[in-house]
Amino acid sequence: MADVTLTSQHTRSYPDLFRRMILNGAEAILEESRRNPTIQDAYARSEHLRNRALHTLRCVMSMPDAWPLTRDLLLMLAEPMERAGHRADWIRYLEVGLDEAVERKELAVAAEISYQLGLLYQHVAAYRQAEAHLHRCLACNTELGDDIQRARALNFLAYIAYLQRNYNDAHQFVQQALSLGAGDPERRAWSLMVIGCLAQIEARWQDALHSWRESLTVWQAIGDRKQIAYRLRDVGLACMYLEQYADAIEYYRQALTLAEDVADPVNCAITQMNLAVVYFQDGRPQYAIPLLKDAATTLRRFDDGRHLAMAYNNLGLTYTALGLWHEAEQAYLASVDLWQQTGDTLSLAETVDGLGMVYLSQQAFAEATVQFERSLALVADDQDAPRQHLRAQVTEHLLAAQAGLKQTPIVS
Repeated sequence: MADVTLTSQHTRSYPDLFRRMILNGAEAILEESRRNPTIQDAYARSEHLRNRALHTLRCVMSMPDAWPLTRDLLLMLAEPMERAGHRADWIRYLEVGLDEAVERKELAVAAEISYQLGLLYQHVAAYRQAEAHLHRCLACNTELGDDIQRARALNFLAYIAYLQRNYNDAHQFVQQALSLGAGDPERRAWSLMVIGCLAQIEARWQDALHSWRESLTVWQAIGDRKQIAYRLRDVGLACMYLEQYADAIEYYRQALTLAEDVADPVNCAITQMNLAVVYFQDGRPQYAIPLLKDAATTLRRFDDGRHLAMAYNNLGLTYTALGLWHEAEQAYLASVDLWQQTGDTLSLAETVDGLGMVYLSQQAFAEATVQFERSLALVADDQDAPRQHLRAQVTEHLLAAQAGLKQTPIVS
């Protein structure tokens, strides 16, 4: 067999061959996505497919003249990456893409990437960053004169304002969205979701149920299974608060099945958590524990601090109902730590109150008093209805702890 000698001509061709291979790979991924609209489901389900696409994207991003491929890959992968639970790792790619789109003055691309960044930052409760990106998205679409996309950004700004308990801002944003996007089914469905959330805050559960059911109907007509799963979850929540527990359980089971079907693990975990709350409210706390533990495991894996804090809080409440004091204390302490990171003082105050109740139930009056006073301090200066209600509740608990302290004998 003859020997093969490599020459400088061969070695110079390697970078070109590698470049051509990467570009062909990127074009093949994009062509497949154009031919097969359901390919995003496959990317959401398959870590192997996502890793292959990310490798290709990394290589393409290193080629300045390959921006059109970089741009199209970022936009194609945005939804399945978000659905699969990617957060900080995917944010880095999108931020690089956003900088490039802004520099090239591609407003529509900058608007879409900004929207996706807003979504991801909302998932990790980084609300300031989320708002900044959504305002950029809104500004780009205003410059483009695209009212439908403006309504999309406004609906999301309304939802983030709601999450931060800025209800007046949420109302104003959603009304603006309705005025711009009422004729578009998706925009209207989003507005109805936010309107239901605002009704929920005022405990107008029939109104919330009506808005959420209407939103669900719109998404069912559109056929967006991911959004259908979210809205089934909303309807289940309203049914729970209306004490329609059998209906709530059925809606949550449907939501869970659909979230599993579309490979949305974070939504699965949140749905499990909410289903657990229904069992708790229905007097079956023992059914809640495994659901909450499973949910916490998933939420921890995907770094969803806000919902993980909720899961631990609900575990604390459930363990308290079962008289499992040590487990309740540990769950509440974990929730307190997470709420401190998110900056949600009302939820933190509620969880600290729950921790105080664990101590009060064990007649540890001094420890209970410390927690109740801490809870009151967190909501001392706020006058909205949820905080006023919590203050009244915690004050009652504090008086009980102080009364217990007075009756506790002193032992030398």
